[in-house]
Amino acid sequence: MFKPLAFTKTYSMAAAALLSITLAPIPHGLLHPRKIPAEEKESLNRLLIWLYHPLVDFVHQVALACGGSRRMRGRMGFSSRGMRGS
Repeated sequence: MFKPLAFTKTYSMAAAALLSITLAPIPHGLLHPRKIPAEEKESLNRLLIWLYHPLVDFVHQVALACGGSRRMRGRMGFSSRGMRGS
């Protein structure tokens, strides 16, 4: 009894999602053009980069010291064969 209604709702939700992702940004970009500023020019971005960059460097150094980067590449599916020296 409710099966056709469920299919109708599902298809209409999928169509709305598809249209909102594909067609809605085009008129918005034409009606409201805006240049995207560089990362370094935004004060909030500069602050966040200043905060997280030392942490990222530290984690990278620890991973290299422990050999974790090779294990992580293996888990993520990246091969280190092409990265080896001669």
